[in-house]
Amino acid sequence: MSLDGQLPAKTRLLRAAAELLAKSAGAPVSTRQITQLAGVSAPTLYHHFGDKEGLFDAVVAAGFEEYVKGERDFAPSGQPLEDIRRMWDNHVQFGLNQPELYLVMFGNIRPDSRPAIVADAEALMEEMLNKAAAAGQLNVQPREAARSILA
Repeated sequence: MSLDGQLPAKTRLLRAAAELLAKSAGAPVSTRQITQLAGVSAPTLYHHFGDKEGLFDAVVAAGFEEYVKGERDFAPSGQPLEDIRRMWDNHVQFGLNQPELYLVMFGNIRPDSRPAIVADAEALMEEMLNKAAAAGQLNVQPREAARSILA
C-alpha cells in the first residue's frame, strides 16, 4: 500500500516516514520501507532530504512547526496558571489528534540534530511560565519547567 500519488513526493516521504516511525515501536525503519509506502524511488528521498536521518529530522521539524503554529494562536487570558493549563490541554489535544506524529516528534529527537523549531516551542512555553513565575505562582525555573513539559 502506498500514499496518495497525487501528493508531492516530498510530502509523501514525510508522511510515510512519520507513519512508519510511529508504528515501529523503536525498531529500525528502512529507506526501502519508506520509499515503498511513499511510492517513490530511493534517489527521490536522497534528492529531497540528503539521507534517511535528514528525512527523520524533517519529519520532527514539520511536526513542531505545526505544533508551534497552534501555540502561537493561543490567546492568553491574563491568568498565568489558567493559561498554563489551557496550553497543556492544547498540547495533549495535539497528541490525541495526531498520535503518530506526536510519537515521532517527542520520541525521535536526536540531541545532535535538534531542530531550531523545538527551541521556539520551548520559548513559547517559557514565556507563559515566566508570567506565572512573576506572579509568584511557579516554584521552579521557567526554562527547566518548559523543557520538562515538552520532554
